[in-house]
Amino acid sequence: MNKSRAFRRLSTVILTVLLIGLILGGNWAAAQLPNSNIAAADLPPPIPTPTPIDISGSISGDGTVTQNIVYSVLDGQAVLAVGTGTRALTGTGGALQTLSVSEVCFSLPPAAAGAKIIGCAYDYTPNGATFNPSATLTLKYDPGQVPAGVDASKLVIAYYDTTASRWVGIPSAADTVHHTVTAQVGHFSLFTIYSTDFTPVTGVTRQVNSDILPGVTVTLDGIATVVSDQYGQYEIMATATGSHTVAAHKDGFKDRTRTINITGLGTGYAETCNFQGNYGLIPKAPDMWYALDCVNRWLYPPNPETGLDMWTALDVINAWLYPVQ
Repeated sequence: MNKSRAFRRLSTVILTVLLIGLILGGNWAAAQLPNSNIAAADLPPPIPTPTPIDISGSISGDGTVTQNIVYSVLDGQAVLAVGTGTRALTGTGGALQTLSVSEVCFSLPPAAAGAKIIGCAYDYTPNGATFNPSATLTLKYDPGQVPAGVDASKLVIAYYDTTASRWVGIPSAADTVHHTVTAQVGHFSLFTIYSTDFTPVTGVTRQVNSDILPGVTVTLDGIATVVSDQYGQYEIMATATGSHTVAAHKDGFKDRTRTINITGLGTGYAETCNFQGNYGLIPKAPDMWYALDCVNRWLYPPNPETGLDMWTALDVINAWLYPVQ
């Protein structure tokens, strides 16, 4: 190979290296790679990780909060407030020592038919932590993410029930001016802002002798709670389909529990759950005449709604023979 040819080949190599260097050193990000349609602006921004907090200095050995705790993350996007005197315990019953939360915006469990998840969710840990009385959780929402036709004043906070594999809305207060939703939470879970139709559950509360019993505390799934009025009537809202437990409590009476099934969300799926007749509340210490009245309701039922079966009548007799004060 003569010197001229060798020189030309070396020059070609040098020029190729220089050209590659210029390309790599130039505005390469602005160039589009072949077969690529992903621009930098299309990529989701990284989700910041909120910093856990140590609350051991604000809680006693038995888990009683000694000074107010406010855990606010992501510029106030999620705020958890735990009041003085609250028992804050871990899943194993020990005093809660830390609070932590992560924002979850992708691959969330799906909402029920007719319901919508507004924005991201917030996964609070440690798992199994409980608060008594409940802590206050406030979440912000972007009004631009509220779908058309959804009433923002009816937004609720929902938690994900891993056992039933469903979102469960809890009683909440929506602030459409500051775009927040606030609820009382008694345990840690995955929380989000939720839009859903409500299915009303209505009923009446009576004693087993058919007398109207006002002031009965009625609870749905241990979360939503109402009190029956002077006519013994109540209305409580279900926010998820499926099986639900309705419990009735009044001091001086034995608790009663019923199971109902919600087949759909909305007023068109309203359910009735009466606590009367065989589901009426039994006094813990009835007198003999009360027991005899209930026996008569077994022998001569006035109507199907307030009549008693033999087993309920026997329950009343046992309550008379073995009263509980």
